[in-house]
Amino acid sequence: MPFKAFEFEELINTSWEESSIREDFVDLKLMLFVFKEIDGVISFDKIVFWNAPNSVVDGTIKEMYESCANLVRSGDAFYFDTKGKVKDKFPKETRNSNGVCHVRPHARVEADHYTLPVADKTTGITSYTKQSFWFNKDFIEKIIKAII
Repeated sequence: MPFKAFEFEELINTSWEESSIREDFVDLKLMLFVFKEIDGVISFDKIVFWNAPNSVVDGTIKEMYESCANLVRSGDAFYFDTKGKVKDKFPKETRNSNGVCHVRPHARVEADHYTLPVADKTTGITSYTKQSFWFNKDFIEKIIKAII
Protein backbone atom coordinates (compact mmCIF):
# COMPACT_ATOMS: atom_id res chain seq x y z
CA MET A 1 0.00 0.00 0.00
CA PRO A 2 1.85 3.10 -1.23
CA PHE A 3 1.82 6.68 -0.05
CA LYS A 4 2.63 9.68 -2.21
CA ALA A 5 6.15 9.94 -3.61
CA PHE A 6 8.54 11.93 -1.47
CA GLU A 7 11.02 14.47 -2.75
CA PHE A 8 14.61 13.86 -1.68
CA GLU A 9 14.99 17.58 -0.96
CA GLU A 10 12.19 17.49 1.63
CA LEU A 11 13.57 14.27 3.07
CA ILE A 12 16.89 15.83 4.04
CA ASN A 13 15.77 19.41 4.75
CA THR A 14 12.57 18.87 6.74
CA SER A 15 12.38 17.45 10.22
CA TRP A 16 10.07 14.49 10.72
CA GLU A 17 7.73 16.59 12.85
CA GLU A 18 7.25 19.13 10.04
CA SER A 19 7.29 16.73 7.08
CA SER A 20 4.36 16.17 4.75
CA ILE A 21 5.05 12.43 5.06
CA ARG A 22 4.35 12.50 8.81
CA GLU A 23 1.24 14.56 8.15
CA ASP A 24 0.03 11.93 5.66
CA PHE A 25 0.45 9.14 8.20
CA VAL A 26 -1.15 11.14 11.03
CA ASP A 27 -4.13 12.03 8.83
CA LEU A 28 -4.43 8.50 7.41
CA LYS A 29 -7.72 6.80 8.04
CA LEU A 30 -8.41 3.51 6.32
CA MET A 31 -11.91 2.23 5.71
CA LEU A 32 -11.70 -1.54 5.57
CA PHE A 33 -14.53 -3.66 4.22
CA VAL A 34 -14.66 -7.03 5.95
CA PHE A 35 -16.15 -10.05 4.25
CA LYS A 36 -16.65 -13.51 5.75
CA GLU A 37 -17.05 -16.88 4.15
CA ILE A 38 -19.67 -19.15 5.71
CA ASP A 39 -20.48 -22.50 4.10
CA GLY A 40 -18.81 -21.44 0.85
CA VAL A 41 -20.75 -18.19 0.61
CA ILE A 42 -18.82 -14.91 0.88
CA SER A 43 -20.82 -12.06 2.33
CA PHE A 44 -20.22 -8.57 3.65
CA ASP A 45 -19.73 -8.50 7.42
CA LYS A 46 -18.79 -4.95 8.48
CA ILE A 47 -16.84 -1.76 7.84
CA VAL A 48 -13.98 -0.90 10.17
CA PHE A 49 -12.01 2.34 10.34
CA TRP A 50 -8.32 2.23 11.23
CA ASN A 51 -5.64 4.84 11.70
CA ALA A 52 -1.96 4.36 12.48
CA PRO A 53 -1.21 4.63 16.20
CA ASN A 54 1.07 7.50 17.23
CA SER A 55 3.58 4.94 18.52
CA VAL A 56 3.94 3.60 14.98
CA VAL A 57 3.93 7.00 13.24
CA ASP A 58 6.39 8.67 15.60
CA GLY A 59 8.34 5.49 16.26
CA THR A 60 8.89 2.97 13.48
CA ILE A 61 7.93 5.17 10.53
CA LYS A 62 9.94 8.12 11.86
CA GLU A 63 13.00 5.88 12.17
CA MET A 64 12.56 4.79 8.53
CA TYR A 65 12.26 8.43 7.42
CA GLU A 66 15.38 9.46 9.29
CA SER A 67 17.34 6.44 8.05
CA CYS A 68 16.48 7.28 4.43
CA ALA A 69 17.27 10.96 5.00
CA ASN A 70 20.69 10.07 6.42
CA LEU A 71 21.48 7.87 3.39
CA VAL A 72 20.64 10.67 0.95
CA ARG A 73 22.28 13.42 3.05
CA SER A 74 25.54 11.46 3.30
CA GLY A 75 25.62 10.71 -0.43
CA ASP A 76 25.62 7.00 0.38
CA ALA A 77 22.14 5.93 -0.78
CA PHE A 78 23.03 4.09 -3.99
CA TYR A 79 25.27 1.38 -5.41
CA PHE A 80 25.91 -0.53 -8.62
CA ASP A 81 24.50 -4.07 -8.73
CA THR A 82 26.40 -6.93 -10.40
CA LYS A 83 25.02 -5.89 -13.79
CA GLY A 84 26.14 -2.28 -13.35
CA LYS A 85 22.63 -0.94 -12.74
CA VAL A 86 22.15 1.74 -10.06
CA LYS A 87 20.16 0.45 -7.06
CA ASP A 88 19.16 2.15 -3.82
CA LYS A 89 19.97 1.15 -0.24
CA PHE A 90 16.55 2.16 1.10
CA PRO A 91 14.93 -0.47 3.33
CA LYS A 92 12.87 -2.95 1.34
CA GLU A 93 10.16 -5.28 2.56
CA THR A 94 12.57 -8.21 2.33
CA ARG A 95 15.73 -6.29 3.30
CA ASN A 96 16.20 -4.19 6.45
CA SER A 97 12.46 -3.89 6.94
CA ASN A 98 11.17 -2.65 10.27
CA GLY A 99 8.03 -4.80 10.21
CA VAL A 100 5.78 -1.86 9.36
CA CYS A 101 6.93 -0.10 6.21
CA HIS A 102 9.56 0.01 3.51
CA VAL A 103 10.57 2.19 0.55
CA ARG A 104 9.89 1.32 -3.08
CA PRO A 105 9.72 3.13 -6.40
CA HIS A 106 6.61 5.19 -7.01
CA ALA A 107 6.87 6.13 -10.66
CA ARG A 108 5.02 5.26 -13.84
CA VAL A 109 8.22 4.88 -15.80
CA GLU A 110 11.84 4.46 -14.76
CA ALA A 111 12.69 7.92 -16.09
CA ASP A 112 10.26 9.53 -13.60
CA HIS A 113 12.90 11.07 -11.28
CA TYR A 114 13.39 13.57 -8.49
CA THR A 115 16.62 15.53 -8.12
CA LEU A 116 19.03 14.42 -5.40
CA PRO A 117 20.18 17.38 -3.29
CA VAL A 118 23.50 15.62 -2.69
CA ALA A 119 25.25 13.74 -5.51
CA ASP A 120 25.80 10.10 -4.61
CA LYS A 121 29.43 9.33 -3.74
CA THR A 122 29.56 5.84 -5.25
CA THR A 123 27.52 6.26 -8.42
CA GLY A 124 27.74 10.02 -9.02
CA ILE A 125 24.03 10.20 -9.83
CA THR A 126 22.17 13.47 -9.19
CA SER A 127 18.59 12.23 -9.64
CA TYR A 128 16.76 8.99 -8.96
CA THR A 129 13.41 7.32 -9.54
CA LYS A 130 10.60 8.71 -7.37
CA GLN A 131 10.22 6.72 -4.14
CA SER A 132 7.51 6.37 -1.51
CA PHE A 133 6.81 4.66 1.76
CA TRP A 134 4.71 1.50 1.58
CA PHE A 135 3.10 -0.48 4.37
CA ASN A 136 4.41 -4.06 4.49
CA LYS A 137 1.96 -6.79 3.47
CA ASP A 138 2.45 -8.54 6.82
CA PHE A 139 1.61 -5.33 8.69
CA ILE A 140 -1.64 -4.89 6.72
CA GLU A 141 -2.49 -8.55 7.40
CA LYS A 142 -2.00 -7.98 11.15
CA ILE A 143 -4.35 -5.00 11.03
CA ILE A 144 -7.01 -7.02 9.24
CA LYS A 145 -6.65 -10.03 11.56
CA ALA A 146 -6.98 -7.76 14.59
CA ILE A 147 -10.33 -6.40 13.41
CA ILE A 148 -12.03 -9.62 12.28
